[in-house]
Amino acid sequence: MAEKQLYLQATVQVDGTEAETEQLIAMLAAVGFDAFEEQAEAVVASAPVGAVDAALVADLLETAGWKYELQQIENQNWNAAWESSFDPVIIDDFVAVRAAFHTPVAGVRHELVITPKMSFGTGHHETTWLMIKAMERLELAGKRVIDFGAGTGVLSVLAAGSY
Repeated sequence: MAEKQLYLQATVQVDGTEAETEQLIAMLAAVGFDAFEEQAEAVVASAPVGAVDAALVADLLETAGWKYELQQIENQNWNAAWESSFDPVIIDDFVAVRAAFHTPVAGVRHELVITPKMSFGTGHHETTWLMIKAMERLELAGKRVIDFGAGTGVLSVLAAGSY
């Protein structure tokens, strides 16, 4: 049986400012981390064990005054884990964007069922959320719409169903 790849994961608390988050990610990338997840109050960075010197990372984070946790984790299908755990996006009583495994959402004018896979378009990204919110006020009947993105086409699907 093949041995599972281990990853070093650094979870670093941040104050939520964009500047601090960008500075932290740049520092962690410079020492070998290659995957980052920005959370509300933390940045989670990962790299294969051996690609990053854990003692150096600890020293850098302590010197900079960041609170952190370092741990080794086994490799897994990270996309599948995310895909199975994201929450539906509900924007007022206008629209709900959910996956097929979510419970149907009552009380919205439009319910979009999107299989997330490795794409944008679940409504979680700020720009998608803001565009959906803006579409609530647009009169789309008789109009042509282009969804100029690289995701699931959630904005086009919503536009097509809005009139």
